[in-house]
Amino acid sequence: MMESISAHVPMLVLPYVVDQFDNAEIVSRQGIGMHHSDPINAGTSHFLAMDVETLVMLRDRFAANCARLHKSLQDAGGAEKASQCIEEYVSNFKGHQIKKGMSTRYTGHYINHILSSFGSGRFMMEESGSSFDNVLPDEQQV
Repeated sequence: MMESISAHVPMLVLPYVVDQFDNAEIVSRQGIGMHHSDPINAGTSHFLAMDVETLVMLRDRFAANCARLHKSLQDAGGAEKASQCIEEYVSNFKGHQIKKGMSTRYTGHYINHILSSFGSGRFMMEESGSSFDNVLPDEQQV
């Protein structure tokens, strides 16, 4: 995305997983390209050809928006400033707080279910027992 913005090249985004859907909407909202919310069903060769034709026809408009966004990002400090902010955040991160009323009992069975749903392997119970009770703060502490 950053390469297209920097080079002032409009994008045709066909999101497939995770954050690609949000990024695709940003591309359209910022006027730096176009996207399909459901490219599997809507991304036929006919529609994609029309989209590319539209991008070429309106290239100057999309390129001007890329230039505007590129300048805004540079004025904010660019990628270097962004990486500094991320590094500072990570170095000061103290962990997520458990909100009052939120359950702190996550059994190994539940964790295994979640991990297997995402293809991430299995959770191995260690000395912590059958829950995260000794890892997470008590609700009274929150």
